Amino acid sequence: MATDTTRLSAKTVVVGSGAGGATVARELARRGQDVLILERGAYHKPLGSYVNMFRMADRFFTLASVEGTQMVRLLTVGGSTIAFLGTAFAPPAWLKDRHGIDLAPYVEDIEREFKLASVPERLVGEGAKAIMKAARAEGLDWHPLPHFFHWDKCGSRCRKLFAGSGKGAKWTAREYVEEALGAGRGSRRE
Repeated sequence: MATDTTRLSAKTVVVGSGAGGATVARELARRGQDVLILERGAYHKPLGSYVNMFRMADRFFTLASVEGTQMVRLLTVGGSTIAFLGTAFAPPAWLKDRHGIDLAPYVEDIEREFKLASVPERLVGEGAKAIMKAARAEGLDWHPLPHFFHWDKCGSRCRKLFAGSGKGAKWTAREYVEEALGAGRGSRRE
């Protein structure tokens, strides 16, 4: 039985195109490195469709951490960033205190690159406004958190962001994959 085999070669092979793999591939491609990204999943489209998101899922809701937290893993270009909610938290101080890992320079880079911003007032729902008002009445500093979103692409509302954004409002690792492909020599999708 004969099969067609495509042979590809590169100085660096990155396995997976999620947040980590896409970031490494992009940085290496920017530096002129020859990079090959291997991704088990397909390049699913359109984003913003719950039906399509279920097609991307690997063992949907059967993956769990040792603590019992259910996890979603998507097998697609961009990995699980397609289904993350884009909330941006600064790394906890104990990371540096306990383990000597200082991520501050990277956080500054991310804040600069993404122009992280909280949900614009026009997109805060009535329920969230009521919770914010009640929390503040109790003296709590409740405020919308910054997100990895391009708020200007939302229009009057952002919908189905958990399933990806058909409007491109939510950052996903696909942006880095596309950038790596654009910077690479002889870039192609297979």
